[in-house]
Amino acid sequence: MILKLFSKIILTLGRMLCAFLLIALLTPFAYFAWRADQPMDRPELRGLTYCRLLSERQEAYDQLAHSYQASHPNVNVKVGMCFGVEVFVETMDGWPHAGFYTLAGLYPSIRKFINPWDLQRGYVPEEVTYVNFLPAWWDTFELFLWGLIDHVPNGPVAYCRIATP
Repeated sequence: MILKLFSKIILTLGRMLCAFLLIALLTPFAYFAWRADQPMDRPELRGLTYCRLLSERQEAYDQLAHSYQASHPNVNVKVGMCFGVEVFVETMDGWPHAGFYTLAGLYPSIRKFINPWDLQRGYVPEEVTYVNFLPAWWDTFELFLWGLIDHVPNGPVAYCRIATP
């Protein structure tokens, strides 16, 4: 009887822990999905939503690729490659890095793992709490996003060098 009660308690605690972990893992994705359709705060991004910014950049990449192909017929221009690489870098590098840097704002002991140059440039947000963690993460992501966009005109592939907005 006691063993049966004990096993039910353990099972219930295990389910609660799984539910908590699921919520904890899905919350950032849900927040970023919602935030992607809200105007961005950085003035350099002109109040565009992330979705609108991606749409404009995709059009600019395609336009540049087609005009570059027309003026350089011997070059194999891969239309769509530039935009795909940019989105890949934003999601697979910028988003997790922004999360880690925001975590370093919450837990200063993590700062020793961050590039000192990034610390000087203000990539680690100040005064991060559990309440404002997701908005701080988004702001840091915008900072990473702008750094990437600002670098694109200097990139190694000629038909990927679209101008900054």
